[in-house]
Amino acid sequence: MDESKKKKYRLILYYAMLDIRFAGMIKNFEAARKLADAMHNLALFSANDFEGFDEARFWHECSYLDRGGLASLRAIFDEELGDEGASEV
Repeated sequence: MDESKKKKYRLILYYAMLDIRFAGMIKNFEAARKLADAMHNLALFSANDFEGFDEARFWHECSYLDRGGLASLRAIFDEELGDEGASEV
């Protein structure tokens, strides 16, 4: 994985933390829990420079988040990634 894509995954991790914080503030603990569950592995892979990271699996595991009313992390990722590979994953 190139450095640009690693940066984008780290950026959505940051946005996810903001969403978790907001969900907790409005007492939507179930949404916060779901997002934290989806992001904890991303944080570990990020700490290990994405060694062994499976992008398709990550996005599959996150696919239910939009239905929970949280911001679409995929849309953020694709927007930030731009034409560098948004359709590659």
